[in-house]
Amino acid sequence: MISSALLLFLSAGADFLFADPQYKLHPVRLIGNIILIIENGLRRIGLNGFWGGAILLLLSLSVAISIVVSLYFVLVLFFQPLVFLSLLFLFYSAIGFRGLLLYSKEIAKHLQNKNLNKAKQSLSNIVGRDVELLNEIEIIKATIESVAENFVDGILSPIFWFTIGSFVGDYFHLQLFSSTIIIRNFLCLSI
Repeated sequence: MISSALLLFLSAGADFLFADPQYKLHPVRLIGNIILIIENGLRRIGLNGFWGGAILLLLSLSVAISIVVSLYFVLVLFFQPLVFLSLLFLFYSAIGFRGLLLYSKEIAKHLQNKNLNKAKQSLSNIVGRDVELLNEIEIIKATIESVAENFVDGILSPIFWFTIGSFVGDYFHLQLFSSTIIIRNFLCLSI
C-alpha cells in the first residue's frame, strides 16, 4: 500500500508542478475519442436511450481497460523498469488540479480587469458551451459550474478510483496495483 500512496503522491505532485499537458494523444482525450466513436456507432444502428447508454458504458470501459492492461503487460514483459513510470504518467494524466486552478484564476483576473472578451476566451478552455453571448454574471456561473464539475472529474474521481484499485489490487494480490510490483519496478528503475 505504501508504493500506491507514493505513486499517487508523485502523480499529484507532478500535476501540481507541471499542470496537465495539452496535446492530441493525451490519454483522457484518447478515451474521449474512443467513447465518441462507440457512441456514434451505437446511434447509427439505433441504440439510443437506456440500453444504448448501458452498452456504451460497457464497451467504453472494456476498450479502455483492454488498452491499459495490454500496454501494462507489454511493458512488464519487455520493458520492466518502465512500468512504474508508465503508471505514474497515466495517473498524472488523469489528475487535472493545477490546470483547473490556472484557468479559473485567469478568468477571475480578466473579470477583475473588466475584459469580458478575454474572460470568455479563457472560459472556453474549460467549458464546452458557446461563450460568446455570456455576460459577466453568466461567465462567473459557468466558471463555478465548470470548476465544480471538473473537480469531480479531474481530481476526486481519479484519486477515489486509484485508491479503490490499490486496495482491491493489494487485497486480491493483483499485479497491476500491487505494492510489491510497484516497489520492485521503482527499484529496477533506480538502479
